[in-house]
Amino acid sequence: MPAIWLVLWSAVSIAAATDRSLVPDVPLALLRFAGAFSGQIANCGFGGVDVSSLNSNRDYTGNDGTYDYKMNVCGLSNDATCSGKSMSICQFRPTTGEFVAALGGFSLPPVPTWSWIDSANQAKGIAMQYTSGDQCWMPGGRMITRTVNVQFLCKQGGTTDQTFQVSEDQSSCTFLIILNTPASCPGGPGPGPGPGPGPGPGPDKTGGGGLSAGSIVLIGALVIVVAYVVGGCVYRRKKGGATNWKEGCPQHEFWFALPGLVKDGCKYSYNMLRSGCKSGTSQTYEEL
Repeated sequence: MPAIWLVLWSAVSIAAATDRSLVPDVPLALLRFAGAFSGQIANCGFGGVDVSSLNSNRDYTGNDGTYDYKMNVCGLSNDATCSGKSMSICQFRPTTGEFVAALGGFSLPPVPTWSWIDSANQAKGIAMQYTSGDQCWMPGGRMITRTVNVQFLCKQGGTTDQTFQVSEDQSSCTFLIILNTPASCPGGPGPGPGPGPGPGPGPDKTGGGGLSAGSIVLIGALVIVVAYVVGGCVYRRKKGGATNWKEGCPQHEFWFALPGLVKDGCKYSYNMLRSGCKSGTSQTYEEL
């Protein structure tokens, strides 16, 4: 599959070098899909320990006896209110589910900082600190920022707990969250979160059934391209004055030229390899 992307990218590059008017604007979503092949999230670990596998499509939860908490790891919360505030961790009232406060956002400044839970005993795992939460009222009318310390405590064997321990130091509006997970054990990421109601939160590391990350990326990219082309055709036929299906295709000059560009690019690469790139023997692209 990567070869397909390489050929298409080569064709677009040649088109850009020869006639930039042929190259359409690439949808931003396609560029985001390309980064998914890495399987890791930037700034989601410390000291060689990566916890990207804990990023989930359902939140981890906790309760301190007074409030409920929802958290996603290295990404937005799956709660609509919390994610709407660009937050990863939020606090709620347990009886009504009412939003109380935003505690920290993975992508918000200041970005989270990472460390060992215990630098003298790295086997315990890693920790991150959020300082991007809502303001907290203190006695005397003073306001400070809510701070969250998240400890990913190394759990030997098994799967990641779906619930975490949480406590609050009300004198400083500082929260401590402890999530037990094999992913934080030094020496490599462990399994993702364990099973539970609804879809599992972590990618399957066992090589079992289901779609691979690459398949999901390609399916998503195909859906976007199809929607882009079909939607563009409908719009250009109804609003743009296009009289036939060829004119209705968005950037039809590029798409109709693409097969020829791919052919020329492959032919040019073949001739370059065959000639050994020797001066005077290789064919220039313009000669094709």
